[in-house]
Amino acid sequence: METVVQLEPLSPDERTRNIDSLQRIYAEHIPRLEDILGLCASADVMALDDYLDIYYSPTLCLGGPLDSEVVWPIAPALKY
Repeated sequence: METVVQLEPLSPDERTRNIDSLQRIYAEHIPRLEDILGLCASADVMALDDYLDIYYSPTLCLGGPLDSEVVWPIAPALKY
């Protein structure tokens, strides 16, 4: 069972000790600062706004919604 510790109500010293222990225990799961800074500076990684525009915007096909998105009632699932 995992225990969650709220860092906000702790004193600065306790907070530092808890963060240091997390870094020791879960070091293989926490990305290194150099890796994060390298990704931020890379031209191959898209900006957050671009990502949201591509993956979280309504689907458009030839300038409008797909027919299946505006048909009511919803067509039954295909059975193979």
